[in-house]
Amino acid sequence: MLNLPHHRAVSRLLLLLLFLAAGGGCQTWDLTSQRLDEAQPPSEESFGAARAAVRRDALSWWSQAPETAQREPLPESALPLQRDPDPRVRAEFALAAARSGHPQAVSLVLAMLEDQDLQVRMAALTALGNLPDEHPQQERVEAALAARLQEQAGHGEKLRAAAASALARQGRWATVKPALDDPSWRVRLALAQELPRSEPGPEAFEFADRLMADQHPAVQRQVIDSVAAWPLSDAAPLWIAALASDVYQTRLAAHSQLSNRWAPAAQFPFDAKSAVERETALQSLQARWEQHADQLATAPVEENPTDNPARIATVSHARPLPPPVAPQTVAKVRQLMRTMHGPAADVRQKRDWSLQLANAGPDLLPALEELHRKEQLPVPEFVFREELPPHNQ
Repeated sequence: MLNLPHHRAVSRLLLLLLFLAAGGGCQTWDLTSQRLDEAQPPSEESFGAARAAVRRDALSWWSQAPETAQREPLPESALPLQRDPDPRVRAEFALAAARSGHPQAVSLVLAMLEDQDLQVRMAALTALGNLPDEHPQQERVEAALAARLQEQAGHGEKLRAAAASALARQGRWATVKPALDDPSWRVRLALAQELPRSEPGPEAFEFADRLMADQHPAVQRQVIDSVAAWPLSDAAPLWIAALASDVYQTRLAAHSQLSNRWAPAAQFPFDAKSAVERETALQSLQARWEQHADQLATAPVEENPTDNPARIATVSHARPLPPPVAPQTVAKVRQLMRTMHGPAADVRQKRDWSLQLANAGPDLLPALEELHRKEQLPVPEFVFREELPPHNQ
């Protein structure tokens, strides 16, 4: 019989050893992190290096550069990596070409949408979504992404989710609107994950409202967390609506977000078993919020809101940052994600990975979201099955 406590302890020890080993340069990410902090780009010889990890690291100087960093377009000597034998290098190339602003980036990346490897196609979709809104070939890009919303064969669900995410990231709400009715909750989840990037407006409100009423609780929860990036005056009505949900976890999440930003919401009995009691309390809360919203609309802007504690709750949180995840947790999850994209693993290996991911606790999902948002790391299918709660579509 498997001794689970002992197995978990061993898993934690192995994970710690992996993390410590990364400090010695054993993991490609750490090499990349060091390179991103350097002023000089990698040598052109690295594009032809024998080791795939070196070629990939060279490309990451562009693909994983901070948004504020200035980068010259990829050199011509890097272009053959579009057809590199290693799919991880090709995936990195798609992201690097788009991030660097290479004049042929759109043509290069569009061609990679037909790559035989799923990881490469996913990276190409992400790369297209990262292009600036004012790109001269934006119409061509939008048409290609819209076509992928119809993917069905093979890994169609993943490709549709990536295309929906890319379109939403660019604010192409009208084009991506059909994804609201996608039969896969993961596609709808991808839309919800992009809401923090959007400016509150009629189209974003419509998407948030539709997704808040989604049949899958994971989508509902994501909307609740995503709109926390919006001003309180825009997010509160959505959270109040979520308090009417029959799903306990949805009410709990909405109550937590709203009461953290607006004190009167703390008194709402989100855990009351009686629907009548919750409905009565919600009507009272709604009336109080409408009064508060009117006061916010007419309140003068203060020179220094920190002088007034009552204003801190509504001013200092106008655009809160997502709750930070410990860098150590992100680093551990990143290492595991990169390891999982190696050769096919057996059941025992997947079980070990699942145990190590479980050690991240409640920080696992935020860490995965951060890695997807900043580094476009694809998540293996078995992680969706093992780490997210099962639910009928």
